[in-house]
Amino acid sequence: MQPSITAAPGCRCPSNANYTFGTRARKLKPNTVTQRLAALRFFFVKTLHKPWSANETPYPKKVVRLPAILSQEEVARLIDAAYTPFHRVVLMTLYATGVRRAELARLKVTDIDSQRMVIHVQGGKGRKDREVMLSPKLLEALREHWRSLRRKPAEWLFPGNRWHTATHPINTKVAWQACQAAAQRAGIQKEVHCIASPLTCWKRVRICVPSKSCWGIATWKRPLSTSTYPNVI
Repeated sequence: MQPSITAAPGCRCPSNANYTFGTRARKLKPNTVTQRLAALRFFFVKTLHKPWSANETPYPKKVVRLPAILSQEEVARLIDAAYTPFHRVVLMTLYATGVRRAELARLKVTDIDSQRMVIHVQGGKGRKDREVMLSPKLLEALREHWRSLRRKPAEWLFPGNRWHTATHPINTKVAWQACQAAAQRAGIQKEVHCIASPLTCWKRVRICVPSKSCWGIATWKRPLSTSTYPNVI
């Protein structure tokens, strides 16, 4: 059964007036409206095979907000306030490498290259592989983490379940919960989502932004998206 779509007379897309009024009445944020318009466009073009006019359904202006950057002292307090030693090594890995939560959760034991002092990130954002730096301090923390595990994992660097003995990795909520709990214990009032991006970009922006040749070394595919951080440094 074909779904019923209300369209304005002579309009190939849904009624712009009705949609705009509905979004304003519900007080939706611009980014939310953009996502829903993109979903509607996909539905019309790919499912109903109908034309779509961007002029009849204009996208709202994108809201760009500066991220909340933690100082080095705040990051040190955050890591020291970790609830468990496992949470502490998770926060240290996020801080020292700049990997995303999903990338951290799927790190494997074989991804740690102590000879070259790098960590292989496989299937990261955009399904692209890359390498990040491995500091000696983080390497020692990871070795202590390995020695503390009851059962040595054969594949995943951060195994799941309570005792970290599962054959599957942790989920992304573990890193988020570790960050939130540590921020609360440390008394940090800033809204902390993750400490990876601020730290990594803080280091790389100060070194690499002036020269375009550095973008390839930093493994950036979209340098302009990361160039927001000089505004808060």
